[in-house]
Amino acid sequence: MKNRIEDRRIKYTKMVIKQSLITLLKNKPINKVTVTEICNLADINRSTFYTHYSNPYDLLDSIEEELFEEVKSSLRDSEGETKIENTVNEIFKAIAKNKELFKIFFSSHRDYGFLIKFFGAVYNNSIDNFKSAFKSNNDAQLEYLYNYILTGNASISYKWIKNGLKESPEEMASLVNRLIVHTMSFIK
Repeated sequence: MKNRIEDRRIKYTKMVIKQSLITLLKNKPINKVTVTEICNLADINRSTFYTHYSNPYDLLDSIEEELFEEVKSSLRDSEGETKIENTVNEIFKAIAKNKELFKIFFSSHRDYGFLIKFFGAVYNNSIDNFKSAFKSNNDAQLEYLYNYILTGNASISYKWIKNGLKESPEEMASLVNRLIVHTMSFIK
């Protein structure tokens, strides 16, 4: 019983620390956020912070990794569509579900490099998926295609977020999936 209580306390503490960083990132870039500010906002002492994270960047990496894992988990749980279509659909659902977090990630303090990292994390094995979906063995073309689609999707998502997510995640996924299929028609 004691371990469960400690686990709950640890989860709560980490959640408060993460929320504090997110709140601070609304007003300043990560390189201006201090551990002291995080601790003051979370109402914890520095040693508690350092028990879980080494610095604000480590904390931010943890938040990003949780987001990546959430999308990867939903990809493992879903069925029915091709892997590429399914991946795109789940990405846009995740962005919409976590829109406040994504808005912070793409504020004036950050560029869309996070989106490229995000798409890259969930597009693991995409070249293999492209090979099977589009019957191509040209690894060089598929590598270029992968990078083209990765940066294109990141740019489209960035624009969607910056515009306030006016379109639904389904509309955005449909657009991107059509673009991918059209782009793939050029691969021989």
